[in-house]
Amino acid sequence: MHAAALSALRPLGQRPGFMIRRLHRIHVALFQEKCAEFEITPLQYRLLSAVAVRKTADQTTLAADVSLDRTTTTGALKRL
Repeated sequence: MHAAALSALRPLGQRPGFMIRRLHRIHVALFQEKCAEFEITPLQYRLLSAVAVRKTADQTTLAADVSLDRTTTTGALKRL
């Protein structure tokens, strides 16, 4: 039987994609709970973490560090 067909036979709570998505939602909820007082997004946190490691960097370098395009990175930095 094909892997997709076997996956479809599993209950939803045992499917890898479902579990990964659930883990992501739990992670986001925990992040929001812990960082609510700082009013910061996960993306902004990633950027601040990258700057903390590098001490200084241009937007292109930061974009590469956090695996984003430069335009998205520039917008996030402006919102910080």
